[in-house]
Amino acid sequence: LNGLDADGNPWEAIQVEFTSVVVLGCTDASAFNYDIVANTDDGSCEAVVNGCTDANAFNYDSTANTDDGSCEAVVNGCTDANAFNYDIVANTNDGSCEAVVNGCTDANAFNYESTANTDDGSCEALVNGCTDTNACNFNDLANEDDQSCLYPTLSTSVVTACESFDWNGGTYTTSGEYVYETLGSNGCDSVVNLELSILTSTSSFESVLICEPSYLWNDNVYTENGLYQFVTTNASGCDSVANLSLLLSTNSTVTEYVDACDSYSWNGTDYTSSGLYEFVSTSASGCDSLSYLDLSMGFSSEISQIVSSCSNYNVSYTLVGGEFIEFNVSESTSFSYTILNSQMCDSTINLEIIISDSVYQSNIQIEQCGSFTWNDEFYTESGVHSFETTSSNGCDSIAVLELTILPVSSSVDSQSHCDSYTWIDDITYTESTDSPFVIYQNSLGCDSIVSLNLTIFDINSSTETVVVCDQFEWNGSTYFNTGQYNFNTTGSLGCDSSAILNLTVAQLANLNINGSDQENIGSSSSYSVSNNSNSSYQWQLGSLGTISNGQGTNSVNIDWSQEGAASLCVTETDQNGCQGQPSCMDISISTVTNIDETNTLLSAIVYPNPFRQELNIDFFTPTKNKRQIMLFDLQGRLVYSVESLSDKLVIKRAQLKSGSYLLKVISEKGSINKSVILN
Repeated sequence: LNGLDADGNPWEAIQVEFTSVVVLGCTDASAFNYDIVANTDDGSCEAVVNGCTDANAFNYDSTANTDDGSCEAVVNGCTDANAFNYDIVANTNDGSCEAVVNGCTDANAFNYESTANTDDGSCEALVNGCTDTNACNFNDLANEDDQSCLYPTLSTSVVTACESFDWNGGTYTTSGEYVYETLGSNGCDSVVNLELSILTSTSSFESVLICEPSYLWNDNVYTENGLYQFVTTNASGCDSVANLSLLLSTNSTVTEYVDACDSYSWNGTDYTSSGLYEFVSTSASGCDSLSYLDLSMGFSSEISQIVSSCSNYNVSYTLVGGEFIEFNVSESTSFSYTILNSQMCDSTINLEIIISDSVYQSNIQIEQCGSFTWNDEFYTESGVHSFETTSSNGCDSIAVLELTILPVSSSVDSQSHCDSYTWIDDITYTESTDSPFVIYQNSLGCDSIVSLNLTIFDINSSTETVVVCDQFEWNGSTYFNTGQYNFNTTGSLGCDSSAILNLTVAQLANLNINGSDQENIGSSSSYSVSNNSNSSYQWQLGSLGTISNGQGTNSVNIDWSQEGAASLCVTETDQNGCQGQPSCMDISISTVTNIDETNTLLSAIVYPNPFRQELNIDFFTPTKNKRQIMLFDLQGRLVYSVESLSDKLVIKRAQLKSGSYLLKVISEKGSINKSVILN
């Protein structure tokens, strides 16, 4: 017998034979707890007790185990016959009873009682009106005040006025309190109090004499003498009249221009420098009289002059009186005379005239190292040289040079070194150069120059970066680990040579495959390893299934098609082309077994079988009562039991040991038995 289930999965019925199993329980069919599965009575039978078993019923019987249909529904309400709201139908008092309260229950009556629930005939009719005995319209028949009461009125007015105030037909000129009584429009007395303050106007007079062409008064400018008036409001709000008597006068100003020599006296003060000076006095009218002095001050001078001439000197000048003087001097002499300077003041000239010879000769002796420049001529050999020129006094001058040239020595120091060299000048050089030199003095006191011609050979260095998968040979050594390595030697020029190796050994870590190691035929499952973003992954599956997608990545999906034991392996290749060790996982593929083999009315499947961690049971036949699922070991001992209405059940391994078990399912449709294996 075989076929397909509702999901299209194939099933096949098998015949299972097993030995009888002892099932303990109540075997008395008339007992309350009769067990249809039990074949051995264990003394647990309970007698049937009839009664109402509904815990929500009014007459619930907690001792009954069999309902006899006598249950009554609970009816809540007030069960007190004396209460205002007694409920004759209620069988359970719910605490809602209300006591009877007598009184007037007419909401329109004058004495309506809102708390009363039973009318006692005491209601009185409502009469509206004014109930205040102090009111003008008091109504002694009214029992409900309608807010219509009228009362005498009393008011107070506070008034401030200038000079006088008119009020209710009278004129008042003094401050005080006044009362006026009359009859109001409502027929009641009306009393008005007046609190009156009478204020007075103010005036002022001001006389002004000012030494200005105009005068500003109360925001107006006045330019003529006269009497003026300004009317405004004082602090009390009344008129304030201000009167002005104005007299205008002006100041006088005089400026005097003066040229003077050395000093000038003005208004009792002596002045010795140019400038604009001020003097203030008071005129007959009492105003300022202002005088200015614009002074240009010149100064007398005295100058001493010395002139030189080779033979004679011509003198000429104009005296202060205007007389012109001119004469010739042939011998040295001195004298003084007075003229006008540029400021038109006296200037005294003290003149000294020096008459010199027409020809002057000087001799010079010089020793010089190497060369000598004299009067723009360059000399490198010893000898006597002459130079003719004009002296500072304009006469002929002859200079004679007796020159001795001393020798200067020089040499070159050639050096070759590695990396750096410290020379006789105590300077360390790291590059080739021919510019340094030092200067000594020879026995003649002249310079001896030593120059440096230096050649620096560089220390050779190199850096190599290498990535390998396992090991690397370099300069006679084998390296297995990532790191930086150095190699030092001597170059062809005798200088040090240094090599650096930056080595990366790409050793891939072992992979762990994540996924289920138990699957069923027809299922699809996912398997993955930790992901390195720059790596690729090669998956290998020997048989029983097909890799549907994900090849080359760290995660694949597999569709299982055959029963048995499969091996899934994966190998990682990184960005450098290095491969890690293959990692593998064993997977058990089982056939989903239909256990509806002895009872066509109780259809179900159990999988996987054999199982390792979980055993799944799916029922296809619905049930109204709980199914009983049990596991027995080969000795007939009950090792697992559960009751459930669910159509999907999972039995976990828990404390179960590996071996063969008998699965028994009992329901209202009957029972089935199935042998299962726990690996």
